[in-house]
Amino acid sequence: MGTKTTKKEKATPVVAKTTAKPAPKPKVVKKPASEAKPAVRKTVKKATPAREPRREDIETRAYFLAMERQDSGMPAAPLEDWLAAEREYLG
Repeated sequence: MGTKTTKKEKATPVVAKTTAKPAPKPKVVKKPASEAKPAVRKTVKKATPAREPRREDIETRAYFLAMERQDSGMPAAPLEDWLAAEREYLG
C-alpha cells in the first residue's frame, strides 16, 4: 500500500529554495577633494534697517500738521510744517 504521511508533512507545503543572489549595489565613486563642491555656508539673516522715509511720507505728515494748525486758528506756515514733519521722520 502506499507510504504514510503525517499531519505535519501535509500542513507545511514544500517551497523550492531559490539560489538567485540579490543584485549588487552600484559602487559610488568619490571625487577627489579638488573636484568636490565647496561647503555651503548658512548665512545669518541680518536685521533690516528702518526704511528711509519717502517724500510722500513727509508730505502727508506736513499736510496733517497744517490741518491741525488751521483747526486751531493759527496762520499757515507750510515751511514750518514741512520741517517739523522731516524732524519727526529723520529724528
